[in-house]
Amino acid sequence: MKKSLAADQQLALNIPDFERAGYKRKSGYKFHVELKDGRLNNVLVDAPIASSLASTLLDDAVVKELANTNEFHISMNTKFQLTIKRIQS
Repeated sequence: MKKSLAADQQLALNIPDFERAGYKRKSGYKFHVELKDGRLNNVLVDAPIASSLASTLLDDAVVKELANTNEFHISMNTKFQLTIKRIQS
């Protein structure tokens, strides 16, 4: 997330890791998470992966501080590419 302060970050996630964890959806998992003011800014009902990611991130003191002073949008597309964007006001 620190690198995304300067430029958007895109990470290619390892699909076999999702399969070993029991996630076998061939179409991938698509979600969008918004962090702003040190908290989750959108509701994640149908995306347990996104909800777990948001909880884990906000449990980290460094990430929470970054989210207190910046707005981040984190999304994953169906090709298991995670994108982290800092939204400038």
